[in-house]
Amino acid sequence: MMKTAVPRGLMVAGALLGAAAALLAAQVKPAGPGAARFGRYTIEAKHLEGTMTGPWEFSNDVTVTGPEVTVTCDRLQIWPPSKAGVDFERAEASGHVVVRARYLASDRTEWKVVGTAASGSYDRKAGQGVLRGSVRFDGTNLTTGAVLSVAADKLIYEIKTRQFRFEKGEEPVRVQWEEPQPAAGAAKQEGGK
Repeated sequence: MMKTAVPRGLMVAGALLGAAAALLAAQVKPAGPGAARFGRYTIEAKHLEGTMTGPWEFSNDVTVTGPEVTVTCDRLQIWPPSKAGVDFERAEASGHVVVRARYLASDRTEWKVVGTAASGSYDRKAGQGVLRGSVRFDGTNLTTGAVLSVAADKLIYEIKTRQFRFEKGEEPVRVQWEEPQPAAGAAKQEGGK
């Protein structure tokens, strides 16, 4: 197992996990045909089934939208809280999980983050969000243009400590950092001085 520290500004990859937590923080409210609203988040799908106590299963083109984040997947199961004021007990997403988000880092730089995986989960008691299966994480600093890319089998986000851990079995986790290339005009000006 290889552990890799990721800059705090890129923790949006856990957006799926955070979105799942926030979704369960409130009661379901109507949000229009084919949609359910949870606090500031809306889940849209072509199919919803379950019992009043859960789990609820959304399937066929599932989209979760909220402030600065969109999550899509084939299937999403959520277990509602057992008492008021408690986040979701658990959420599980599967099939082509894609997380798209913007994040404002502590240094005030804005990041565009895209994470993909075969599945994802959130467990309130464990305090973790996990992406599994061909995890790809790309973060672009919208101020500098720098890009961080990570490929792994698993991404674990510890909610309390706000830290990530990427794992890839016995193989090394692939991490790539790309500094932005100067604009062609800027390079000519520097050379011409």
